[in-house]
Amino acid sequence: MNAFKNTGKALKEEGFEIIQDVLTDEECDILISDAHSLVEKNRDDINNFSPIMHPHKINGKNNFLKMMKKKTIINLIQNIIKGRVMGLQSQFFFMPPNTPGFQPHQDDFYVKSQDPEGFVSLWIALTKIKKMNGPLSLWPGSHTKGIFEVRRKEIKEKENTDKNGSELYSVIPKELSDSQELEMNKGTGVLLHSRVLHSSRKNLSKKFRYAILYTFIKEGLRFNPGSYAKRETIKLDST
Repeated sequence: MNAFKNTGKALKEEGFEIIQDVLTDEECDILISDAHSLVEKNRDDINNFSPIMHPHKINGKNNFLKMMKKKTIINLIQNIIKGRVMGLQSQFFFMPPNTPGFQPHQDDFYVKSQDPEGFVSLWIALTKIKKMNGPLSLWPGSHTKGIFEVRRKEIKEKENTDKNGSELYSVIPKELSDSQELEMNKGTGVLLHSRVLHSSRKNLSKKFRYAILYTFIKEGLRFNPGSYAKRETIKLDST
């Protein structure tokens, strides 16, 4: 049975859609623990909590890839893109206290997908997210306005951030002045249209704000691999 068969209406109209109970509390905790283990094993500075790009590509037992392949998630994405689902990108966010958020941006500015309707992301809260600890902000309807102008600005607070995410920003049209902040429970996901404008707030709490981003694309569509991201598709089924 496909629990998400009616999903997609809000995504089409608003550019995003909240999905409850994408991961269990236990699954969230496993990803958090594995991410900290990766920092301890692979980084010279164990206090470097910048995002981990493509944790699903790590060799050996890989719970990041396991969650990316979760049947309920694949069914969810398949209902959206109407084709075979391929994995494209993943990114784990630690966001310790005082980490600045991402600037307003559209994912498809970077990915440049052949079909913006065939590329979608799933951002999953691994801890409870409130206004104080770095929630997502989204601009409803922005996905229908094309790709916005992008500029660069110097940011003083760069610790534990993604360089592109902290320095590049989309110029927000006046008609999109109102954004919506999302408070989310642990394990809740939000589907993001490839062109919806979104950002995240600074973590003003005293705890880490963990999240995982998974990006999917319809099989066969062209995309920009990126010199930094180095995106490549990966099969998520057994066929």
